[in-house]
Amino acid sequence: MRKSIIIAITTATVGLTTLGIGAAQAGNSEGYGCGKGEYSERGEHGKGRHGKFGMQGMSLERLDKKLELTDAQEDTLAPLFDQQFVNMRQQMREMKSLRQDLKNLNVADTDYSQQVETLIKQGQDAAATLIRSKAELKQKVYAELTPEQQEKFTSLAKK
Repeated sequence: MRKSIIIAITTATVGLTTLGIGAAQAGNSEGYGCGKGEYSERGEHGKGRHGKFGMQGMSLERLDKKLELTDAQEDTLAPLFDQQFVNMRQQMREMKSLRQDLKNLNVADTDYSQQVETLIKQGQDAAATLIRSKAELKQKVYAELTPEQQEKFTSLAKK
């Protein structure tokens, strides 16, 4: 009985804490998240294009801050970042599916090793697609920059 009461109190506390945090965030109009802050006019997801999707933390918001992009550059790059977000999301789903498939394999199956090898190959292909996608985005961004911005961009990439 006592254990049940402790579990109920703990569950209620965690639930109320989560609810409180959610309510506090709902009224938050600061930041660059989906439709918030000074860049909300750029669309449903704000200028940051979902934050750190892209290459190692590269976001349109960060590039603008570091490289002082023009409005024309932002308009050209925004669809690239949007597409990168969609691609990354799909690739993450594929990787999750691969992990689940590996977890569900039966070690007693006669072709277990072959199934593992198939999943390894699929994982390698997914990783290659991810790397290729990030490299292509980086190349497209670089092509849109002025020579001064390209120099700054190169130094940012080395950090």
